[in-house]
Amino acid sequence: MKKYANCLIALLVFSCCVYAESQEEKWKTIFLKYLPEDSSKESVEMREYFKKAPVEGIYPFGAGICEALKEGQHKKDILEKSYYHFWGVPASDAMYKASIEVICPEYKARG
Repeated sequence: MKKYANCLIALLVFSCCVYAESQEEKWKTIFLKYLPEDSSKESVEMREYFKKAPVEGIYPFGAGICEALKEGQHKKDILEKSYYHFWGVPASDAMYKASIEVICPEYKARG
């Protein structure tokens, strides 16, 4: 019986580790939550694009936001200089919100 209990415990621990969401995946989930959900063609296409995008391809932009905050830059400067022209305002704002929620919550109060 003890053998089965140990196996069950090992299985539970393993399954928790396997199914735990990585920080990158959590960031993408939160990022998608903050994207506009209106029915405009632009919003629908943007949401579909980011749903299909590999997390490795977009997470570095969230990490970059946190690095810029760490260097003392402010939200407006970061987004206007490096994000808005490339990703657009809605996606950039969603990246920022997801970043301070998941990657660097210590900068939540900074604007």
